Amino acid sequence: MRTGIRLFLLLSGWLAATAAGAQFVQYTPPGSHLQAPEATQERLDAAMENARWRLGRLFLHPWIEFRDAGYIDSTRTGDSELTATAGAGLRTYLAAGSRLTWAAHALPEYVWYQDREQQRRLNGRYGLGLFGNYGRVALELTATRVEEARFFSREFEDRVNVRDDHGAVSFQIDLGHGIALFGLASLLRIRYLDEDDVTLPPLDLTDRDEEILRAGVRMELPRGWVLGLGVEQSQVDFEEPDSPRSNSGTSPMLELRFAGQDFTFRSEVAWRSLESENAMDPWTYDSTSGRALAVWRPVAPVELQLYGRRNLVYSYAATTSYFEDTTLGVGVRSSLGRLATIRLFAEQGRDDYVDFETGALARRDDFDTLGGEFQWQLGPLTLMVRGSETDYDSNQPHFDRTVTVIQSSLILRRGGSGSPWW
Repeated sequence: MRTGIRLFLLLSGWLAATAAGAQFVQYTPPGSHLQAPEATQERLDAAMENARWRLGRLFLHPWIEFRDAGYIDSTRTGDSELTATAGAGLRTYLAAGSRLTWAAHALPEYVWYQDREQQRRLNGRYGLGLFGNYGRVALELTATRVEEARFFSREFEDRVNVRDDHGAVSFQIDLGHGIALFGLASLLRIRYLDEDDVTLPPLDLTDRDEEILRAGVRMELPRGWVLGLGVEQSQVDFEEPDSPRSNSGTSPMLELRFAGQDFTFRSEVAWRSLESENAMDPWTYDSTSGRALAVWRPVAPVELQLYGRRNLVYSYAATTSYFEDTTLGVGVRSSLGRLATIRLFAEQGRDDYVDFETGALARRDDFDTLGGEFQWQLGPLTLMVRGSETDYDSNQPHFDRTVTVIQSSLILRRGGSGSPWW
């Protein structure tokens, strides 16, 4: 299986140049795959058009959300627990002339647990951005803070409170003839917030700052294909003094995508070459990471999906700095009339934990996942129910486990997307 995923990823490619998230995603929910890119200006125009209120050049849009209502199998207690998150806030847009748009959002939310009183808290997403469109040149400057309850990783598949402070500046220059240059500078600060919960493992060992620089070129090819080539320079400094997890490196990147009437292909791949910053506990990571998705629509309204991903994930364990999370999945999606969709998926994968000192495989968890999701559009409301069950089979038997997650959401969007910006 590992060879199959490697070939699938290598035949694909990398880069979402404007994706200014973490260097590596700590946790990817089961069933997730690579989403289609959208033009920022188009999303801004749609958000302002669908805004609830308008005062001259100022557009305001309310946000109400009730999500993650369901239960989770706690990996630390073995018991199921009810949880829910509710929030209300505001997105705002200011058209500063025909070329510049200011955007801001304040979306506070409260996360509730049935038993964990110490983890109940007021979280939220807050941000300020400046978006410029000068014809052939596009600029973005953003600063955000996100405090939310989310799953830590497959190593500890339980929800914890975390804060991300993120600043980024990016640009794209259209050179004509289907060729564009892009660049990105990003700083991300990640901190886990449940320091007082003694039942949690030492997740604060993964508190870190990530600095990322990216640059490259994107080209439109014949027959509707798009190719992107670039390079990324990364520096990751962990808050723990002299942390053996701190690292830096340079990674070539490749993107390849195609959008046809019955077939779609998207992929992002990076050839990672990372080295530890701690001379006392040196380690290196030389491997391919990325994501790929192939979609075939044999007959309306059925959509068949094949996807794969590989990612380096930081570990809190004393003997391992990271593990490599590799997944191959298949899915089928179908619309149920005009307002509802259903999707079923199955995944298989492996998590390879690497020993600090020897660089050898310290632990291997094979896993299988079955899941599905149902979405129903009720005017401005979106109802979503999602569930999955993952069985882990480890070479260390005390890590064998089954994780079940069932979540439901009711979201007031009124023309918006799931992004806090629009």
